[in-house]
Amino acid sequence: MIKDYLVVASRIRQELTDLERVVTRAERAITATHQRPEDQDLYIDSAALNLHDFYTGLERIF
Repeated sequence: MIKDYLVVASRIRQELTDLERVVTRAERAITATHQRPEDQDLYIDSAALNLHDFYTGLERIF
């Protein structure tokens, strides 16, 4: 039984690491919109995709 909890805890830790990576990518995309306004639509699409990835990551945790 303890082994099952350890597996779940490990999966949650991995998912949290992945979520941190997603947040970093979204922040980079938002920053890039200010640096290259002509490509703003591409960066906003990227940020939206990362937001979706973040949400689905939270779903996997819960």
